[in-house]
Amino acid sequence: MSHPSNVGPASGIVRENSMKHFDQFPAPVRAAIANARFDWAVAAWLKAFKSGHVRTGDLVAHIENNDKIETAKTRFKAWGGDYPILPGEIAHIPLTKKKGRGR
Repeated sequence: MSHPSNVGPASGIVRENSMKHFDQFPAPVRAAIANARFDWAVAAWLKAFKSGHVRTGDLVAHIENNDKIETAKTRFKAWGGDYPILPGEIAHIPLTKKKGRGR
């Protein structure tokens, strides 16, 4: 299963189209988006869903996980590492490997 990697919190014109995209998802995905802490740009998720690359349950889990990661990043930026972790939140942000420079 592949997940769109270019999805992040929405801004500007993306928000205007979000409701059109939102309405095309099945109810469980709409609930995950509606209950998220951030306004997500959902066009890439919709494209992956419609093309059959991701199933409903997997997409719900992906949205919830992305929301938890963004919450942890925001909490760390705002309050630092000593701020208490609330129930249901992740304690750390998964590290990603940076691409090296080609030589």
